[in-house]
Formats: sequence, C-alpha cells, structure tokens
Amino acid sequence: MSIKHIKIGIIGGTGWMGKIMGEALLEKEIVQPQQLWITNREKPNSYSKPIHFTTHNQALVDQVDVIILAVRPQQFFELDINARGKLIISVMAKISMQEIAKHSEASRIIRAMPNAAVVEHLSYTPWCGNANVTANDKEIAAKIFNCFGLQDEFSDDDQINFMTALTGSSHGFFSYVAKNLIDSAVNYGLERNLAERAIRQALKGMGKLIGDEESSPHETIDFLTSYGGTTITEAALASLERDKLNEVISRAIEAGYRKATEVV
Repeated sequence: MSIKHIKIGIIGGTGWMGKIMGEALLEKEIVQPQQLWITNREKPNSYSKPIHFTTHNQALVDQVDVIILAVRPQQFFELDINARGKLIISVMAKISMQEIAKHSEASRIIRAMPNAAVVEHLSYTPWCGNANVTANDKEIAAKIFNCFGLQDEFSDDDQINFMTALTGSSHGFFSYVAKNLIDSAVNYGLERNLAERAIRQALKGMGKLIGDEESSPHETIDFLTSYGGTTITEAALASLERDKLNEVISRAIEAGYRKATEVV
C-alpha cells in the first residue's frame, strides 16, 4: 500500500515527541489531515490542521493502518490494545519488539529511536524491523523518519538499545559539554551571557561544519594535531588525551546502554 493512501495513528500524539512527529507528517504532506489520528488522555491543545482525535486507544487502532507508539515505556503496558494485522512503529526506549508483539498482538513491528533534534527536523533516527516487516513497511517507516531528519536501518533490538545511548542521548551529552565550556569561560571572568552566546554559536557552526565537511572526524583530528605541538588547538587536544577523555566518554555510553537494556 502506498503511504499516500494509508491512515496513521499516533498513540501519545499530544506528547512532546508525538506532537512533533504528527506535525512533521502534516508539514511534509506524508498524510493529509483526514488520514491522521491521535490519541491521548486529554484533547490536544492545538494541531495546525483538523486531525482526528480520540481518548480511546483501541478506537484509533481500529481506524488506522500504521500505529506509532509515542508513549513513555512505563505507560505501554497500560495501553491494552489489539493491533493484529497492523504495522506498529515504536519510538519508545527499552521496550523490545518481542514485548510489543506480546502485548499488542501485532506481528509487524518497527522499533526506532529519534533524538531531541526532531524539533529542528534534524534528528538522526536508527530503526530496525522484525522478521515479519515487509519491504513496503520499511519504505513507509523511512518516509516517516525522513520527515524530521536522517534515518538508517539497523539489524536488531540490541543495536537500537546501543543507539539509544549513543545518539538518542546526544542532547544531554552535547549540553553537558556546552555547560562545562561556559563554566570555564565564567571561571576565567567572562560574563555568563556572553560565554553562553559564544558557545551556543560555536556549537551551532561547528556542528554544521563537522556534519557537512568531507573529512571524517578522525581525519580532522589528525590534521589539527599534525603541527608538532605548535597550535593552541593541538595543546588543548593533547590535554584531553592525557586525561583519557576517550575512556570517560566510552564509560558514559556504556552506562547509557546498560540503562537502555533494563527491564521496565
């Protein structure tokens, strides 16, 4: 079935992630308003267009072809839905495709993990499907994820758990780096508002540069440290190497991965 003719439902469609995904589907005209259903415990504050809304999850399931699960992991087991014959796309952390199948009766399941950059339509979304997912299902999922950034297919649940830690948590990682850069400037004596303005712009510009330049990050580091200790950047990077920041980052990712594999 072509995505132009399907109905999509978002359970949790007034939450932060669900609302952004729903609006992106409308903005990119993946679906028309009459093809989009959302459900939540309360009526939405506002959608940009007149979509369908219900407080009953099963009513949504019965009306649509594709169900996006955009609720918190601990809320999933309260849903009590029968989605037999439907495609489920989950953007929940921790909940495996096996658990989703067990508690929803669905056989075709895709699990994905967008990150907070969905709000800028710059998310990176890793995803994988179970053995019953069809080529058409994958095409539909890719078009949905492309509405708010880049997407790639991975091979299994465990890789999505790892990517939840790696890219799903990147808002926190990069904000932590920004916080400490700002604090360093303030400790030096700069006004906080100027330090924050400087670091925000530096991260915005360098993020685009790193994302778009032909050189890989490894190649860039090699280039920046090839002057024999004569540059400011090289001195700073050498300090990070001496303090084994790479090992600290690896331990942080591992901690996030362990958390992502915990049973809800």
